[in-house]
Amino acid sequence: DRPQWEIQVIEPFEEDSTALLVRIHHSIGDGEALVCLLFTLMDGAWSHEHGIAHTAARSSRGDHWLGRFLKAAAIPLSAPGILLRRLTWIPDRSHMHGPALSGNKRVAWTTPLDLEVVKKAKHRIGATVNDVLMASVSGAFSKYLAHRGGTAPSRFLISMPVNVRHPGAFLRCENRFAPVPLELPAGSHTNSHRILAVKTKMDQLKCSAVPVVIYELQRALLGC
Repeated sequence: DRPQWEIQVIEPFEEDSTALLVRIHHSIGDGEALVCLLFTLMDGAWSHEHGIAHTAARSSRGDHWLGRFLKAAAIPLSAPGILLRRLTWIPDRSHMHGPALSGNKRVAWTTPLDLEVVKKAKHRIGATVNDVLMASVSGAFSKYLAHRGGTAPSRFLISMPVNVRHPGAFLRCENRFAPVPLELPAGSHTNSHRILAVKTKMDQLKCSAVPVVIYELQRALLGC
């Protein structure tokens, strides 16, 4: 009984420009698919420059066929262990757990974060933008808990959405991702240590069969 998408036109926006606020329901597609969809709706020059380049970049970093074969062969063998570890995953506990949810939405803004600063950090350490930002989130939670007078846990357990499409695959409006459990470092680590720790975890995750196993399990459960 509600629309699956909504576009609000905001004008004037910053002098003489116009802004579009777009909200799209997850039933239409995941972030990877919707970014491609939005590019195709833009002017031809922008769509060609960014959308096609985006697809080419995905296909250029595709795994070697032998690596894909070995990963596929490992899926049925590793599936029971992955499922068991997921079911026995002990959640962390801190001041952020326990209070009843109010049901009210709250929105907060921070000062603008210069992307070039993030890129310099990732180049210096050899990580990705996502590695740096997730390490920053971990550090922020640690500082928040310390400010509240609590002891930060030694780790944060989160669910990380991971794209399970084959590199170079044609993007369609669908959901093809897996909420994969990921352990973030916490406590009094330096920024570099946190970024390296997140990078190590993410690299192990990308090379493993965990995302595909969890995706197939959730698809089977949804089918039932």
